[in-house]
Amino acid sequence: MLIRWATKTDLPAWYELATEVSQIFQHPADMGAELKSKSSGLGSISRHEMLTAVDSMSGNNLGFICFSRKDNAITWFAVSEKYREKGVGGKLLQTALWQLDTTKDIVVRTFPTDYPQGVAARTLYMKYGFTIEKPTEHNGLPRSEMKRPAIRGVNTKSPVSNYINLNRIEFVITNACSGKCKHCSWGVLPDKGRGIDADLAVSVVKQLAERFEITSLMTFGGEPLLFADTVCKIHAAARDVGIDGRSIITNGFFSKDESEIDDVAKNICASGANCIMLSVDAFHQEFVPIDFVLKFAEALLKHEIPQLEIHPAWVVNEEHENAYNVETKRLLKIFTDKGIAVSDGNNISLFGNAQKYLSEFYLPMDKVDLSAPCGSEPYSSRPDSIDCISINPNGDVIACEKIGNIHNTNILDIIDNYDPHKSPAIKAVLDGGVSQLLLYAESLGITTDISDCHSACRVCEKVREAINEN
Repeated sequence: MLIRWATKTDLPAWYELATEVSQIFQHPADMGAELKSKSSGLGSISRHEMLTAVDSMSGNNLGFICFSRKDNAITWFAVSEKYREKGVGGKLLQTALWQLDTTKDIVVRTFPTDYPQGVAARTLYMKYGFTIEKPTEHNGLPRSEMKRPAIRGVNTKSPVSNYINLNRIEFVITNACSGKCKHCSWGVLPDKGRGIDADLAVSVVKQLAERFEITSLMTFGGEPLLFADTVCKIHAAARDVGIDGRSIITNGFFSKDESEIDDVAKNICASGANCIMLSVDAFHQEFVPIDFVLKFAEALLKHEIPQLEIHPAWVVNEEHENAYNVETKRLLKIFTDKGIAVSDGNNISLFGNAQKYLSEFYLPMDKVDLSAPCGSEPYSSRPDSIDCISINPNGDVIACEKIGNIHNTNILDIIDNYDPHKSPAIKAVLDGGVSQLLLYAESLGITTDISDCHSACRVCEKVREAINEN
């Protein structure tokens, strides 16, 4: 899925979607036909105030969102029924919010509280910080005006950076891994390696929780449970400071000793970790014996882990037909037959090993939209609106790019001194996306081979690396 600016060629799809949702919107006739008759959408397109979500393989439009910078408001928003509950709406809304002024209130008129078909929309708006303010009307129909209060630079605990307002922390416990998966974004990882400094990581958790309203913390790797004691210390600290979401992503293979497997499961549950996502799919099971994963899952359930789910990796997406996805679905059935839930998983991005082994399933470079707004791709965010940081085993702090190291600088000083506009390259991306970054690189006499890049994010990363090397 890609979020990009809508163009005139997208208007027929927008009108078709408007027709589809006419009844939900309580439109008295065909909303799509009405919009088409008025040539609606041309102004929004010319002002870059309309975004669309597009399926990366088929090119189909999944949904649209319109907004007004002048009014600082969401003005139109819908996702086609067959693409709902797949994260499309959330990504569209998040990207639109990045285009508006978050130092001011953002408003939207949506369905009233007593309208059952509007529950999903209201729930999504509330997830992104909107509250129901007051009843109102739009075209004679009852509506609720929802408001998202100004948040940039505001925190209930103490002043924060203009560009970082965290609600999530991620720790990469180690780069060492018990697998050599073809889809791994890290490439080839060692069997053994260093783990993150547990005491320093605990200190980071405590400091950030004092400064920010952190709602979730995740540990992963590599294979994080190769350093199970460190994982447990971090999650215990998160529990003690009141972080609600405490999750671990693991392939479940860190020992062949059944007693050790049980002890680790017991300690994880005692530490306060409340969600375990087991990576099971065609790629992991090339190297990870599924019997040991099953033993670990059973041990977690025995020790009453609050939430256990299988977290698969999909080539392109779950619906894409390929041998890897077929095998993944077969493996998942082993767990669902035991009553273990399966999450939506994640769609593989072409980095590291994935680029080497799976490129044939993805769009060629000439079809990647480099004009897409920064932060619109999956698992990405704008460098001037950071709500999550990752900390690597060596202490590097990552917010889109490295912004410091906790071994050298206190985490709060790293955050307070962060300013993405100090970097001309990042400023170019923020101002005009990857296309603007390429122009900036050309102005420096730097050209980069991007023929092997299958996403705007990868192009951005590669071009910035070239700029930094000069």
